Amino acid sequence: MKIMFPFMVFLLIAFQAMSGVRVLAPEHAIHISKCIVEVKPGAIQLRFHIWLDDLHKALNYNSQQTVSGSSKKHELPAKDLVSNYIKAHFSLKINGHSTQLNLTENSYSEDQLAIWATGKVDFNGDINSISVLNNILMEIYDDQKNIVQIKLSDGAQGYFIFESPSQEERLNL
Repeated sequence: MKIMFPFMVFLLIAFQAMSGVRVLAPEHAIHISKCIVEVKPGAIQLRFHIWLDDLHKALNYNSQQTVSGSSKKHELPAKDLVSNYIKAHFSLKINGHSTQLNLTENSYSEDQLAIWATGKVDFNGDINSISVLNNILMEIYDDQKNIVQIKLSDGAQGYFIFESPSQEERLNL
């Protein structure tokens, strides 16, 4: 019996790899999202990585309709729903001034269990400070953590970890 269980797990994983069908999609116990902010000349590019099951819960919680609407458990939600959700729960200020986030694309992560939402903020001029508020999924999970990594055009990097809905962080350049 000790040999049988590992062998069955191996067979399930092998079937999953060969067929493209996800057999094992365990719920994750850690609630975390990440955002990569890349400062480039003329624009700031943003990439949000959010687990799809958590995003569906948040969209359903904040909407009056069921978002999934499909038998596929980890279906990509409509781009405008994701865009509106992120805009409601993430803000970026440059030199103390609010910016307009333009989300341009949603795509699956490599394992298809999460979403990458990509966007940008147009900005011309010198950047003296960047302020971020990120409370994505914090209305759903008390233990939610959001990581924001900032990459500057000169190669310098830093990050913030957001643990409460009203937490705002500022990077002075």
